[in-house]
Amino acid sequence: AGFLPQFVLGLFAGVYVDRWNRKKTMFYSDLFIAFCTLCLFIVITKGYKDLSFFYLLTACRSIGSTFHAPALQASIPLLVPKHHLVRVSGLYHSIQSFSEVIAPVVGASLVVWLPIQYILLIDVIGAVAACLTLLCVQIPSLQKTKVLPDFKKELTECWHTLRRTMGILPLFVCFTLVTFVLMPVFTLFPFMTLLHFNGNILQMGVVEMGWGSGALLGGLVLACKALKSKQTLVMHTAYVILGLYLISASYLPSSAFIGFVCLTFTGGIAYSIYHALFIAIIQQNLASDMLGRTFSLIFSLSTFPSMLGIVASGYWVEAWGITSVFMISGWVIFLIGVGANFI
Repeated sequence: AGFLPQFVLGLFAGVYVDRWNRKKTMFYSDLFIAFCTLCLFIVITKGYKDLSFFYLLTACRSIGSTFHAPALQASIPLLVPKHHLVRVSGLYHSIQSFSEVIAPVVGASLVVWLPIQYILLIDVIGAVAACLTLLCVQIPSLQKTKVLPDFKKELTECWHTLRRTMGILPLFVCFTLVTFVLMPVFTLFPFMTLLHFNGNILQMGVVEMGWGSGALLGGLVLACKALKSKQTLVMHTAYVILGLYLISASYLPSSAFIGFVCLTFTGGIAYSIYHALFIAIIQQNLASDMLGRTFSLIFSLSTFPSMLGIVASGYWVEAWGITSVFMISGWVIFLIGVGANFI
C-alpha cells in the first residue's frame, strides 16, 4: 500500500513536477498528506477497525509523497550554487536523521500519555507548519509550457539523458541494487533485536537511534567539510563499509548487543554519506528542467525491487534465519561497492 503507488505514479509524476510550480506542488502535496492523516484520525476515533481503511489511506499518503519528494529534490539546485550541493544534501540528510533519532523517544513518551489517534494529529500539525514555512521560501520558477504532456516522449527524453550523461546510468543501477538489498534489512531491524539478541522494545529503539545518530553524523560531515576526494570514490567506499557492517553484524553472538548498536552507528554513517552523495551528483550533472522526471524515475524504479525484496525477506528468514539475510545482503553490497570502482 505504501510503495506500489510510488512505483506506478512515479513514472508519470515527474513529468508534471517539471511543468508545475514546484513550490505549489510541495505545498499541496503536504496538505493532501495531512488530510489523509486527519481522515485516519477520524476512522480510528469512530471505532472502525477494518484494515482496508488503513491500506487505502496509506496508499493515498504515498500518492502525496510521490509528488512531494521529486519536487523537493528538484527545487534545491534552483536555490543552491552547484559547488554547495553536496554540503546541502548532507545537511538535508542530517535533519532527516535527527528526526529519526528524536522520533522514537518522543513517540514512546506520547504513547504512555495519549491514545494513538491523538498522536496522529501531531503529523497534521507538522504538515501545516511545513506548509506555512514553505510560503516564506522563494523558489525560482522555470519557464512553463502550455502544451499537454506527451508522457512517452518526455520519459524517453529523460531516459536518453540518463544514458548520455557519462557515469550516471551505472551509478543509478548500483544505487538501485543497493536499495533492493537494503530495504529488507531495514524492515528486519526490529526482528534482529528481538529474535537474535533476545532484546525488548526499548532495545529496538536504541538500535534505531544508533542508526539515526550515525546518519546524522555522516550528513554533518558532508555539510561541514568540503569534499576533496572524488565523490564517486567516497560513495562506493560507503557501500563497502555498509556491506562490512552487515557481514560483521551477522557473525555477532546473541550476547553482543552493544556491539550490534556500535556497528549500526557505523552503518548509519555510511548510509547517509552514500545517499546524500548520490542525490547531489544527480543534481550537479542534470539540467533543472529534467530533475523532476529524473528523481521520479529513480524513486519509482528503485521502489519496485524494494517491494519484492521486502516480500521475499519474510520467507528467507523463516527458511534460513535472520542472520543469513544480514550476511548475504552485506556481501552483495560489499561486492557492488568494490565493483563500482571498475566501471
